[in-house]
Amino acid sequence: MLTALLRAEAHRVESASAIACGLVVGLSLGLTGGGGAILAVPLLVYVLGLQFRAAVALSLAIVGATALYGALAATRRGSVRLAAGLILGASGALCAPLGAFLGARLSDRASMLAFAVVMLAVAVRMLRDRTAPDGSAPPWFACQPPMPGQALRISSRCALKLLIAGALTGTLSGVFGVGGGFLLVPVLTAVLWLPMGIATATSLVAITVISASALAANASHLNSDASTTGLLVGFGALAGMTGSSLVRSRLDERSLRRTFGLLVLVAVAVTLAQSL
Repeated sequence: MLTALLRAEAHRVESASAIACGLVVGLSLGLTGGGGAILAVPLLVYVLGLQFRAAVALSLAIVGATALYGALAATRRGSVRLAAGLILGASGALCAPLGAFLGARLSDRASMLAFAVVMLAVAVRMLRDRTAPDGSAPPWFACQPPMPGQALRISSRCALKLLIAGALTGTLSGVFGVGGGFLLVPVLTAVLWLPMGIATATSLVAITVISASALAANASHLNSDASTTGLLVGFGALAGMTGSSLVRSRLDERSLRRTFGLLVLVAVAVTLAQSL
């Protein structure tokens, strides 16, 4: 009797932990476009006890579904720049299988250490202040900023820059099980001069497409146990994505970027501590 009660309590704790992890993923994905994906794998590995490659596949499924939900909602609000999102997503989807091929040949420890390096670079990038365009010549990696009141136009040279960024994002997505928002949002803010809120919403389109391709390439690592956990995490992620709109209205762009950067630094510290 006692054993059965302990098992039931352990199951409740595990379920609550999975939903809580999902809330963190959905909330950060909705607020920053990248926090959800980059936090999902460490949570699945270190909190829920999944093997790294299973966590990669499950992360892609959860993040992709949550991003689709968020992208549809953002499109209805008029916050998505669809052309930019599709360009990034298409090139990323083509390169995601290459990332999965490379990732399958790395040990779990090597993968997590490499993942920590990527996360650290992202955190530093997001914690740095971004200077808005002031009429001076844009840096080499940026497109020509639109004039005040002018609609966004993507030239062929600008589209090439987005294609290259999407390809890199897709490759990393296949290796590490991330939707790529941690790269896509900085790309959209730096290359297209988009505000943080618009960049985040636009990145959800690309994340959906890239995650679907990367999931197809990593699907063999899923199992029944991971799928059950995934349903609970997914439920929490959808709830977190829904609640992110309420939180976003109370935070400015600078606070969002710094909050995201600090969250990623925490994930870096945990990953390094566990891996080393």
